[in-house]
Amino acid sequence: MSYRRAVTTDLWPALAIAVAGLALAQPAQANLALTVSDSGGVIAACNATDGGTGTFSKGCANPNFSQIIVTAVGAPLLPAPGLFATQISLTSGNARSADTLTIDVAQTGLSLAAGTVAVNLTVGGMGPSPVTLTALGPGGGVLLSQTFTTPGHVTSDAIPIAAGSGDNARFVLQFSGPNQTVNALISLTGQSTAGLSDAQQPGSVLVFPKFVGGDPGVANSQPPVTVDGIPGIARTEIEIGAVCPPLADFVEGTVSCTPHQTVTVHGHWVCPGFQGVNSQICREEDFTFTLTTNGKVAFSADGNPINSNTPSGIPAPPCPRGYLIAWVVNPTTLLPIKFDALIGTAIIRGPDLAGGPHAGSSTAVSAYPAITIQAAPSDAALGSILTGPPLQFDGASGHYAAVTGTLVSDVTFDRLSAGTTGPAPAVLSETYINLLTLDVLSNRPNNSTQVPLNFYNESANTGGIFGGGEHQISTSTSFVCWQQVGLTTTVMTFLGDGRPGQVTPPINSVLNQITQTTRKGIVIAGPATKIPEVDSDPVTGVVSLIGLIETNEGTMANMFQERKFNYLMGTDGNPQAGTFSP
Repeated sequence: MSYRRAVTTDLWPALAIAVAGLALAQPAQANLALTVSDSGGVIAACNATDGGTGTFSKGCANPNFSQIIVTAVGAPLLPAPGLFATQISLTSGNARSADTLTIDVAQTGLSLAAGTVAVNLTVGGMGPSPVTLTALGPGGGVLLSQTFTTPGHVTSDAIPIAAGSGDNARFVLQFSGPNQTVNALISLTGQSTAGLSDAQQPGSVLVFPKFVGGDPGVANSQPPVTVDGIPGIARTEIEIGAVCPPLADFVEGTVSCTPHQTVTVHGHWVCPGFQGVNSQICREEDFTFTLTTNGKVAFSADGNPINSNTPSGIPAPPCPRGYLIAWVVNPTTLLPIKFDALIGTAIIRGPDLAGGPHAGSSTAVSAYPAITIQAAPSDAALGSILTGPPLQFDGASGHYAAVTGTLVSDVTFDRLSAGTTGPAPAVLSETYINLLTLDVLSNRPNNSTQVPLNFYNESANTGGIFGGGEHQISTSTSFVCWQQVGLTTTVMTFLGDGRPGQVTPPINSVLNQITQTTRKGIVIAGPATKIPEVDSDPVTGVVSLIGLIETNEGTMANMFQERKFNYLMGTDGNPQAGTFSP
């Protein structure tokens, strides 16, 4: 995710410096301060601030340079939170001796999160002596330096920038002799990672976006099913494994764990709330278990052990559907620690069928990988205590990596009745979107999360009510903590508090294959925002969002439960902070 702002200048000879895409811990308006120095120290006449406007122009002179004109433009935040752009243009007259001119541009009061930066150094005109250009990043580290004897350029991509409190970048123009002029460009294009989690690598936290089961005593709990004549098979099986972190070092032979090292994990079953019901409280049930490195545990979401290897003390969730979050903790204090070891998978089965050749058995089965979230990049030792609880997902040191607030995914439109009308193949199916936020106050009232939804159909089919082109359907949904919502079918949401199911209406009745004239499409969800509704939830504005698409196939008689497939929704790559309060 790169953000670039192009600014041109007609000053010559000039040093133009562009900074874009560095990630900041907190959004703010640009507040720029300029300091220019040479071998004699700070050139006070060149110093300038923007006065909160984000732009300034300053002309000055000193004994070593006949003229210096500095123009700075600091953009307000670009569309992604935490990004800013700055350009510095410098025109200098002839250097009267060999000297070094240093330009500091600071955006005051802000801390930079982790990221990478691509640096380009270009000299388009110069003379008569060599010139050295150097770009230093926040904190003063050299990003790239090059001495030019003739015009040319040098580029380096993906130079890491660590998280820290440094909020300035430094650019150095070094003249090797008198009467030197230069027409040069230094450009930095940043790519913010802001400690963004990597779902392909082991993490210190696992998120399972959906479970099915629940305590047998709660309304609409989902009992075990029969598979291949074997009764008592759990609707959801959670698998959690641990490797020796960092995995890349372990694979190369550098082992940081003792053999069969115990890993302690704390988990929370999180239930949905419902807008306007029971103060919008999201019930939860927590538990702790252990496993060992290069080992695995498996347990159900209904409280029943799967076999003798199931860890003891795993309770049933207090609701039939919701999500699971689990994180590595210190075995003594149960405080969260940095230990990027966890991987996981969830297996979800459909109910026993009511009719057909497989009546009385479950045939639908699907699986999805758990979302892994790593501890934020830092020099902290393996096993070091992190801040919390609450768990902070913002990429800052001592916290966890961030997730995102906008999702994208393929989607299969509903087809609920047989017939020759509509695209082939005419397989009957219904699709649900499971959404959750990590910004949750467990067992306490929560603000609802609002999510814009934009659907696009599959192709430029000229039939149907929309005519040609990939037609867009713009709509939205809202939920409290977690939600399963159907494209065109109603869902009953059970909160686990003894109340009957709450009606969750479908997203939009036109999201079917007949109306869309296509079987499949794309959905973009987000950015997710919390709106202020309850006094006890301080979180409002843009929040974290995680999603899972679920499609069931089959016959109407079996409520389309003969077959099933799930897949995680992708992200826009824009880091979004979140806070989970157990």
